[in-house]
Amino acid sequence: MNELDVDELKSVRNVVMKIRTLIRDGAMVRTGAGVMALSLLVVSCTPPTPTAQNSPVPSPTSPSPKPSPSNTPSPVPATPQPTSTPFKTSVSSSTTPSSTVPIAIYRMDSGCDALVPKTENLPKEKTLDAAVGAVIRHSNSADFTISDYGITKEGNSATIVLRLPPTAKRPFTAMSACEQMSLFGALRATIVGRSDWNIRDVQFSDGKKEIEF
Repeated sequence: MNELDVDELKSVRNVVMKIRTLIRDGAMVRTGAGVMALSLLVVSCTPPTPTAQNSPVPSPTSPSPKPSPSNTPSPVPATPQPTSTPFKTSVSSSTTPSSTVPIAIYRMDSGCDALVPKTENLPKEKTLDAAVGAVIRHSNSADFTISDYGITKEGNSATIVLRLPPTAKRPFTAMSACEQMSLFGALRATIVGRSDWNIRDVQFSDGKKEIEF
């Protein structure tokens, strides 16, 4: 028994002893005052009932809201559009001084009287192909255009294959004398005039047969 139980027992014993004394003596038992006094003695000796204290219940913590993903679409990089060239050639487009060499390209003068050489810087690699392409670009016109070309070399001879576009209005045989000189004459003068290419004869073809003029 703990200390609180001993004290309560002593109080109860004292009350019981007082009740016995009152009953034995016959005092105040038969009167209402006696009954009230007896009740007060019992109540005064009854220990107070401890009051239970409620511990505060912690409120649940609300979860932090997750950021919603953005609905804005990422910008799509623009797809580069391919560029077309009028001639099929594998010549590099680099024109830096360290990768070019000066080549004399023959052109027809404004009066269509003679071929005149003009120096142009062309790539060192496949210089012959680049020179043929340069002559063709200068000779092309709105009325007559070469769309594709190729060149083969065998010994001291070279054969240049020239093709017209499907929409061409005239064949090679319908070229004027000035047009023939501007194209075939300029190609022959440019190729033969370059000594390090070592080409003395130039032939022309449309891919099926030789072009004669």
